[in-house]
Amino acid sequence: MADKKAYQEWHDMEANARQIAADQTLPLWQKAHKIPGAYTGLDLSGLQSKHRHKVLNTLGQINVILKKFKLDSFDDYENIDEGNLREIIRLAKGLSPPG
Repeated sequence: MADKKAYQEWHDMEANARQIAADQTLPLWQKAHKIPGAYTGLDLSGLQSKHRHKVLNTLGQINVILKKFKLDSFDDYENIDEGNLREIIRLAKGLSPPG
């Protein structure tokens, strides 16, 4: 059963991710780290199954990209090529909640 609190939290996280994406002072590599991170702590158990699967699938796709690189620290995101950074951001933007 869907939990209104979980969906409100998801909407708030998405608003934060949009702010990060719009921040012109952040380099692309920092956005690629921070935008998916905006969804940290999302209560998946409060989401409908189809939405939970959407989130998990998207995070899995981001992880497939990230596992190509040796990332020991935040700064290591600088070593990811622009195409993969843009794909991470595109995928993370797709984490938007319904409605």
